[in-house]
Amino acid sequence: MIVEHKGTFGKLLSPVEALAAMDEASYRLNDRYRLTDHAARKESWRKRGWLHASEFILRIKRCNPNLFVQRQINFPNEWGFYADTHGSLTYLSGFRKGWVPEYSYTLTDEHDLDVEEVRGWRTCLVRLLRYGVITWEQVQREFGDVSGNGGWKWRHDTVLFRNHAGSRVATRNILNRMTTESF
Repeated sequence: MIVEHKGTFGKLLSPVEALAAMDEASYRLNDRYRLTDHAARKESWRKRGWLHASEFILRIKRCNPNLFVQRQINFPNEWGFYADTHGSLTYLSGFRKGWVPEYSYTLTDEHDLDVEEVRGWRTCLVRLLRYGVITWEQVQREFGDVSGNGGWKWRHDTVLFRNHAGSRVATRNILNRMTTESF
């Protein structure tokens, strides 16, 4: 119902129609707040290749026994990998307790906006590779390579580490970073 208004505003919408118009405008604005890879991070192929957190921790500890695994203080349902840096622990990557998917994906709310990331074990591997605490050879030995859906993303994220020089570069970078910066 449109109500005639005697002021300078012209016609006013009824409260119900005004609320519906505001909701529609809000939905259009939601696109502004979505991640650039929003649609890809929700794809069903990401929710496969589950590995239990205890098995994942065991394999990573075989790669580098000097890493620490602790329950996250701010996220009680998650574990985190830490490295000792000058006597203090440095956060490297985190993942959920229980079953961990192979690839990260996001959970969304009723407006299709991201509310939470479910970190996959391959994402954790990439982060550990970037910090230089594990090598590509160790990842290949413990976890193998991947093919099919997701293989392109895995190859893209690990291209730097797929040769011998890449592991040396990552090791050099982490040593430089740990001695010159505080995390």
